[in-house]
Amino acid sequence: MKQRTGRIVAAMVGITLLGAGGGWWFVGRSGSTELEDWIRYYLQSSLQARLNPRVSFGKLDYRFPRTVTLSDVTLTSDAVPLISIKRIQLELGKVPRPHEPLVIERIELSSPAVRLVCNSTGELVGWSNLVRAAKNAVSSEPRAEMRLTDVLSIRQVTIHGGSLGYVPNDGGEEMTLGNIASRLDATGERHSTGWLAFSARLNREELADIALNGRINVNTGELAVEPLRVEASIDQARYHLFPPSFQKLLREHQVAGHMTLEVKGTIPLGDVGEREVHFVSDLSQLTFANAGRQIDVRQVRAQGDLTRERAEASLAGEILGGSIDAHIAQIPGESQTTEFSTTLRGLQLAQLAIFAPLSISRRLLDYQIEGRITGTGTGRIAGEQAALASLSASVGIEPFTFAVLDQAGACEHLKLTCDIRAASQVFELSTPRAVWNFRSSPIEGQDLNIRAESSPDGTKVRVNAKTLGGQLQASADSLPTNNQQMRVTARATGLRAEAISELAQAMHLLDPTIGAAGVVDGGLRGEWNIADWKSSDLTFDATLAQGRLRRAGDAVTVNSALFDGTLRDEQITLHARVAVEQAAIDASLRRTLAANQPVQISGKIETLSLSPVIAHFADGATRRLATARTFDARLNGDFRASIASRGEAFTLELDGKLEDAYWVFNGMRVPLDNTVLHLAASDRRMDINASMDALDGKVRVRASLDLLQDRPMRIDWDINGLRIEKAYALGRTAGSTPNRGRLSSSGTLAARLDRLPESLIGEGSVEVDHGKLIQSSILLSLASLVNPTALLASSDQDHGRLRFRVFPNHVAIDSFDVTGPSLAIRGEGRVYYDGRLDLLVRTSAQPALESTLGPVGSLLGSLGDRLVEIEVDGTLASPRSRIAPIDSGPQRRARFAADPGRPR
Repeated sequence: MKQRTGRIVAAMVGITLLGAGGGWWFVGRSGSTELEDWIRYYLQSSLQARLNPRVSFGKLDYRFPRTVTLSDVTLTSDAVPLISIKRIQLELGKVPRPHEPLVIERIELSSPAVRLVCNSTGELVGWSNLVRAAKNAVSSEPRAEMRLTDVLSIRQVTIHGGSLGYVPNDGGEEMTLGNIASRLDATGERHSTGWLAFSARLNREELADIALNGRINVNTGELAVEPLRVEASIDQARYHLFPPSFQKLLREHQVAGHMTLEVKGTIPLGDVGEREVHFVSDLSQLTFANAGRQIDVRQVRAQGDLTRERAEASLAGEILGGSIDAHIAQIPGESQTTEFSTTLRGLQLAQLAIFAPLSISRRLLDYQIEGRITGTGTGRIAGEQAALASLSASVGIEPFTFAVLDQAGACEHLKLTCDIRAASQVFELSTPRAVWNFRSSPIEGQDLNIRAESSPDGTKVRVNAKTLGGQLQASADSLPTNNQQMRVTARATGLRAEAISELAQAMHLLDPTIGAAGVVDGGLRGEWNIADWKSSDLTFDATLAQGRLRRAGDAVTVNSALFDGTLRDEQITLHARVAVEQAAIDASLRRTLAANQPVQISGKIETLSLSPVIAHFADGATRRLATARTFDARLNGDFRASIASRGEAFTLELDGKLEDAYWVFNGMRVPLDNTVLHLAASDRRMDINASMDALDGKVRVRASLDLLQDRPMRIDWDINGLRIEKAYALGRTAGSTPNRGRLSSSGTLAARLDRLPESLIGEGSVEVDHGKLIQSSILLSLASLVNPTALLASSDQDHGRLRFRVFPNHVAIDSFDVTGPSLAIRGEGRVYYDGRLDLLVRTSAQPALESTLGPVGSLLGSLGDRLVEIEVDGTLASPRSRIAPIDSGPQRRARFAADPGRPR
């Protein structure tokens, strides 16, 4: 900034020299072309001797007696126009004569344009060496030793329609401030020494008021400012006075405020490094907005001194809700050292984030960061690249809070310290207590301390904290052979499993209905590769003690849980051994990180109780079947799983055996022995095959769930030789007379799980051999109507056959046929799921009865088979039977055949 100030002042002097350069000319006769040629030559050679940029004129016109006009004057450096003036008019103090100095009293500049053009490095082109030293005057001209005081006697300089332009180095739009007008009045002092006193005032349509008083030595090029005062105010009503690009920036940030600046000192224009300048600037009631938030600066004062030996500045003010004191000093020399120090008191952290780049600022504001900053810092910057050579800082933020979506954090006092030296750096963060509400799950931490050290010997990181109810300690040290490789160790003791599961739930890694309790210890050790963590070599372990697992209110005690694993050769392996109540699971996991390969899991299950699993699955919610479990077993087996790296597909296979398995049906607890289970599942389909021994028979069940079909669930069964009397024995009550026989059945059921019962459909058959079926309540009711003597014939040689179809609210019986020594019963109908009956039955006497009763038995058999039809309604528990009218049977059979699925 200080260099650019010197260059701009140099530009002002250069403009003055352009007009004053006509002092070295010779005067011929009035209107002589020869005289004008000589004036042009002398002006251009004299100015070029004192300015480094290339000077060029357009037209020169001399008007007798004392007027010289120059047009299209330009100063160019490296093909970049620095100054262009449409017209310069010089008013002379006397009529020019040959071999006499030209005295210039007034200079009038029309449409001067100054352009500040930045190169690729951000430096201004041509302004650092605008003015040459006075000794470089053109020696080949007459009186080359002539001083400017011999030709300049300036009384007034006037500027009309001036402009100042700035061209950034990023290819952005040129910004121009136009319509600048000014008047400078000068008086000669100590003429023999070359000093001229001047005063000037510039007013830009009430935007800024600039007053300049000072002196300039036209012989040595030394400028003395005594002083320069600038007073400017800006608000929305003044935005239109700026270039369009500036207007957009001002409106976007809603800038408003008031500034004053006063500069005093001397500046040698030939060597600005020899300057001695003092400045004072005040900002008050400054407001601006960034990322949707307004910032108020109540008052800030900056002051400083620029000398050959030192450049320093101080800043103090009330800003960002607090106060700041800062000091910066630059010591010229080969090292180009800059020292700085600052003190912060109560600055609002949320407002400080606004000074970050816009994209970062908006993101930080979204985090709703709050807190007040208090601290101090000192440092040093050295070298042409302005590298940080040292920094010592200590900052406290209290209280510190932030919120991101449904995450929030807070700590009573956050302390940050750093100590940077040429060969080492130390960073430390500590807080006595912090709370992190991760998606509304509070996680507390105490005595958190993170310390990082870097030196030529390597990097060290140490972490100590009390969190999740326990203690966490970790360390990392870079290896001497490779600074990207860190030797790490970490140990956690006494962590609460409840807090860990809450964190996992908040991170959507665990179902919200699943939780844990207990104490967790764990550790990690090995070598961590900073550049590529997948190629690290780590070993980790964890244990869970006094544990409990819960799902939707059900809790299971964890006797022990041990985990250990490795990350090696871009592959993660994990081994888990968990004992849950009377069950145990031993599993291994393997995942290759080098490529997109599936996760492989294998393991063994021992004596896992299926009752809670079946209960939850059957209900589809969380209600537990506590009073009468329909199924229970303990599972032993092996399983294998493959899960795609992105979770898009998986497969699971389970081969197991059920022990102590049983099924409860109608109050009967049916044991299921030698049960073998095979399960195969994927992201699209699940298949279950099971076989078992039950009631001295065999049962096979096949079930599938296909997510891509209209009826994704299908169950097929095949039952052979179940003994009915054994089932009755299991559920026998006093005075009951059990049925007998061997039962076989096969069939199919299908349905959509999300559309039950309306999607239910199926069919099947049941057959009973060597049975005692007539004694059932329904058949006894039928026998009493048709053939009471059949009740006397008790036999275990009955045979029954049934074919049925399944509908959403009932079972349609296509045909049933029960035959015994004394009676035959046939029929069809419906049995509803609420127990209602709608049956049509035909009966006939059997040969054994006919042979016993003779002709009477034959006659009864003939009448029952051909004429007697019985209607059955009521319920399964209380059936009602009556002789059907003669014409009702055909009508009912026709209705069953035409519309078997519609309920009556």
